[in-house]
Amino acid sequence: MQTPEDKGERRHVTVLFCDMVGSISLSESLDPEDLRDVMRSYQQHCVDAIKQYGGFVSDYLGDGVVAYYGYPHALEDATQCAIYSALDIVGKISQLGLRSKQLGADDLAVRIGIDAGLVVAGVMGAVDNPKQVAIVGETPNIAARLQAIAEPDTIVVSEKVFRLVRGLFEFEKIGCRTLKGLSRKILTYKVLCESAARDRFDVALTVGLTPLVGRLKEIENLLGLWSKIKPTQGQIVVVTGEPGVGKTRLINALQDHLVAGAYEMININCAHRFQNSAFYPVIEFLQQQFHFSVTDSDEEKWNKLEVALLPKIDNLDVILVLASLLSLDVSNRVVYQELGPEEQRRKAQEILLQLLQAHAQRKPVLLVVEDLHWIDPSTLALLQLLIEGGMKAPIMLLMATRPGAFILSNGNTDMTHVNLGRLEASDVESMIEAMAGTISLPDAIIRGLIEKTDGIPLFVEESTKMVLEDSKLLEEGGAYTASFELPPLEIPETLQDLLMARLDRLGQAKDIAQAGAVVGRKFSPECICRITHEKPHVVKEALDRLEAAGLVQRNMDKPETEYSFKHVLIRDAAYHTLLKRNRRQFHLRIAQTMEEDYQVMRGNQPEVIAEHYTQAGIKPKAIEFWLEAGRRAMDRSANVEAIHHSRRGLELLQGGSGDDETKSIELKLQLISGNAHAVTKGYATPEAEKAFSRAKDLCESTEQSDGALFMALFGLWRFFGACGNIPVAMELAQQFMSRAKANTDPVRLHEANYMLGNTLFMAGDLVRTRFYLEQVIAFQDSQQPSRAAIYGYDLVVVSMGYLALALWMLGLPDQSLRQAQAAVDLARSLDHPHSLVIALNFLARVRQHRQERTDTAKEVFECIEISTRCRFAYWKAIGIMLVGWAESGQEPDSVDTIRKAIDAHQSAGAELAHTYFLSMLAEACLQNRAWEEGLGCLVRAINMVHNRGEVVYEGELYRLRGELLLGQDPSALDEAQDCFQRALDIARAQKAKGWELRAAIGMSRLLLDSGDAKTAGQILSDLYNSFSEGLDTVDLVQAKELLERSESMLL
Repeated sequence: MQTPEDKGERRHVTVLFCDMVGSISLSESLDPEDLRDVMRSYQQHCVDAIKQYGGFVSDYLGDGVVAYYGYPHALEDATQCAIYSALDIVGKISQLGLRSKQLGADDLAVRIGIDAGLVVAGVMGAVDNPKQVAIVGETPNIAARLQAIAEPDTIVVSEKVFRLVRGLFEFEKIGCRTLKGLSRKILTYKVLCESAARDRFDVALTVGLTPLVGRLKEIENLLGLWSKIKPTQGQIVVVTGEPGVGKTRLINALQDHLVAGAYEMININCAHRFQNSAFYPVIEFLQQQFHFSVTDSDEEKWNKLEVALLPKIDNLDVILVLASLLSLDVSNRVVYQELGPEEQRRKAQEILLQLLQAHAQRKPVLLVVEDLHWIDPSTLALLQLLIEGGMKAPIMLLMATRPGAFILSNGNTDMTHVNLGRLEASDVESMIEAMAGTISLPDAIIRGLIEKTDGIPLFVEESTKMVLEDSKLLEEGGAYTASFELPPLEIPETLQDLLMARLDRLGQAKDIAQAGAVVGRKFSPECICRITHEKPHVVKEALDRLEAAGLVQRNMDKPETEYSFKHVLIRDAAYHTLLKRNRRQFHLRIAQTMEEDYQVMRGNQPEVIAEHYTQAGIKPKAIEFWLEAGRRAMDRSANVEAIHHSRRGLELLQGGSGDDETKSIELKLQLISGNAHAVTKGYATPEAEKAFSRAKDLCESTEQSDGALFMALFGLWRFFGACGNIPVAMELAQQFMSRAKANTDPVRLHEANYMLGNTLFMAGDLVRTRFYLEQVIAFQDSQQPSRAAIYGYDLVVVSMGYLALALWMLGLPDQSLRQAQAAVDLARSLDHPHSLVIALNFLARVRQHRQERTDTAKEVFECIEISTRCRFAYWKAIGIMLVGWAESGQEPDSVDTIRKAIDAHQSAGAELAHTYFLSMLAEACLQNRAWEEGLGCLVRAINMVHNRGEVVYEGELYRLRGELLLGQDPSALDEAQDCFQRALDIARAQKAKGWELRAAIGMSRLLLDSGDAKTAGQILSDLYNSFSEGLDTVDLVQAKELLERSESMLL
């Protein structure tokens, strides 16, 4: 049984506060008996005016009257009614003033203030003398203060009231006023009179769906698109419209026009509560297709899955992937090869698309995606793949969304947009008449409905239903009276008051609707029984009444009884009327019920349980499930969802006790957040650094596992490396190595070798780079499994790529090429797109270092193709730079191509290897005689070397500077020679024979042109003879030619 504290509601209410002006002077002028008569007449006029427009008289405060509109009974146009009452009161009191003047008193006048807003309504006052109808909140206080600043016989309203009824009344702006007791100023308006722009009618809501009217053009458009579907050509359609405009109804009407059995319907419904649950609408659709029940065991679900698929599919991988997606245990079914998260995600997308294509081969498919604006990122990516595939099958992808939502794109104009506008007046009238059926509604009611519903089908539907349901309109015999004076009910800007008017009529069924609203858009009677503690027959009766009223509908295609709100707006209205205390109680019971019994929910969407515990205020349990949800999202490579789940958990931890257990949970959430941000936004994103830094601090301030600290250090190392801060990255790599040695964990040593080898490469220590990276590769040869699932790429593939570059620099160009090609082969065998893109990128860079322009363009083509398909923007940008470099000898636009790609790469915060990218830009400038730009970008690159410690390309930068100086001014021999010498010195210090040879070629060419053949030959001779391979590469061929030229000059 509910206590008085539980019986309240959160309501949007308009409050009118009316006070008599000069009541004290009136008491001095009139005989007490006459004063009593005047006061009674004044109050009666006020009460009559208030009740006439549906208001409720709450209090008589001295000579003041307080009235509510919208409570205890909802009014669709509560604010408008309040102003009507106020105008009526002012008019009547002016007449009453004539009588008081006849009695010898001053003119009688009133001041009125009106405000509207959220209040808590219900029982108030002392327990032994409660007030049954009362409200509390800011709204009544503001109304009283507005009354206090009003002039006699004027009505002053707040800005909120003005916005709600703008256009229905004439106003005069007063301006911002400071009201007593409020810390902020309130913009105020004076009501002058009614406008000529509206009529007043009794508009009500009732049950049922309305026929589709006024959409013939849209239906014909959709049917025309359907007729264009061919075995090798589909259609993409986006239906856009505001809430309530009839998007779903239009789609249903399209189905009615199609030949039954000639097509297959696939409908996936996105939902606000599940917009961060990976593949939620797809999983829900599959569960419906396979007739899964929440009470089914894993074995029973397996049986259903196999019965449905085995006769049609002989590929066990398909069944295994679908089973994994449905959270079934696949480990004991067959020999099962566990896939990494990214591969599992890719495989799931591939198989789902294959199944869709298989359906389309049998008959055309109508694939409907409803509420696209609430789609989860994983399902969005799936649809994007379908669209990018060109829709080369008989499929119509029909998506419904709200205005302003993100729209998928296929990069061309093949997507058809259908924008649903509001209905014309004639269409609204047809809709009303169709709903009324044999009942003849008066013309006045129909005109009122047309004007006030403003062409929104949901408004028309709900308002007409209430008119048909309102017994006050019925005369004896069931006919509607034409003479009944309609209450002043208007359609508000939002549907909340409209829907509350219907809910208020449903008695206990309203309580059940509110309970169902807390569960979500869909709910079962069993769940409602458990959270309300009501008996099944009571819930059943209430649901029958809700269904008859058109608020909910039973889902007949589910194996167990399930109901859903007909519109999400109806659900929202019911939910937001509950007191927060009652909401929390319901959320807690729902979460406990789901945790105890709904294993499917716990397995697939722990984030749903987490949300209910969050709303219940049970932080420990909520955090537990947000953590589980984050882990599960990471396992599925659903990184966007993982960011959301970890953020929610971290928000709940704020202001906690700070004990070791709390820190341990925060640590796990921070690591999820850091890795998810790094993969999603890039390794240099500030969010990743913040998460990993906090994780590192937590590890050091508490006794946490070494594994967590290693993950934090790796994340920070990757961040600072990507930012180009080599000294800090080196410090972190060395710290990681020290701990790995102390830990004696071979896996951690493997990771430490990778980190040091990678960092030492950028620092220009090529010999040690080779040492550490060869250890990484050797460990892989010892059956170390790929760790791409953890880091987003395979460490060995990347190590082989960096080693290939190091080998070229060390003077081993052929070994370099073989190593890069081996990295590509390994990446292909792993079937890991991100690792393959990285390997292809390194192979192209090796080709670029070898000055092989044609082969560079060839190798990078596949890299760009995969990067585009998989949205690897980081690697795509580098690929475009390499294409620009390869074409720099023939394409004048190559400089602009490289420049734009560098800017795009850097805009994401990444700075690693920018000295190399700028060296390619400088070389393209050299090829295209853009001397000034080339020298400018080298200044920028050399500054990066000094500021960040990325010195591996420093010698090449000075070599290019020398070449550009000579190109700009052939007489700048001394300055160019200094650059070549600087390049030689740096290369020799790094033992980088590749760079040394290239610098020596530049120096020798300068000396030969100056006539110093002897010095030129000395610089090149020993260096050239030290090479044992790659003699056919461009640099060594050029060196040989220069040596021969030197020798001929000395003869």
